[in-house]
Amino acid sequence: SATFPLDVDADDDTLFKVYEMVKMIANFLNVNNYEIVKAKYAQNNQNHQFTLDENITLRLDGPMNDCYQKTSHLELKGEGGREFERRNPDKSWVNFILFMAELNASFKRIDLAIDDFKGDAVTLGFLQEKILKRQYTSVFRSYPTPHGYLDSGLTLQFGTTESPIQLVIYDKFKEQKKKKKETDKTYWVRY
Repeated sequence: SATFPLDVDADDDTLFKVYEMVKMIANFLNVNNYEIVKAKYAQNNQNHQFTLDENITLRLDGPMNDCYQKTSHLELKGEGGREFERRNPDKSWVNFILFMAELNASFKRIDLAIDDFKGDAVTLGFLQEKILKRQYTSVFRSYPTPHGYLDSGLTLQFGTTESPIQLVIYDKFKEQKKKKKETDKTYWVRY
């Protein structure tokens, strides 16, 4: 998730700049014109929203930033990162970050997911027990927060949504089952 200014001068046609930016970002992400869908409504106080892929959303012409520039927002959610990799075998994440830096983007959120498919070293039950007994050390100012239950899908949250860094550990296997998504895994915990 990144926010960047929409470079519009007083003499510019904002709508033209919006479509120019959509075309440039879609081109970089290797999204075809026929795949771009304009949403009827835009979120986050933006005036225009486009879906470039099922998991890639671009919002443009939003609130002013501290430099009095209109803002825009690019979000790769869910499988958006994998989609970027699939569509762009010739590009790396360094290319993506450099591209966003050229747009003067500030990253609001970067997720790093580590999947455990075995549970042979640490399990959610083990972590929950350590948290309940307060047998841990933490760099976070707040106490870890458990959500849910082991049998129905436990999530352990370290840090708050306002923290600059947050760690969330959850039962991805049970999450997928609740969403009625097929998986070939029998154990899946995501960090």
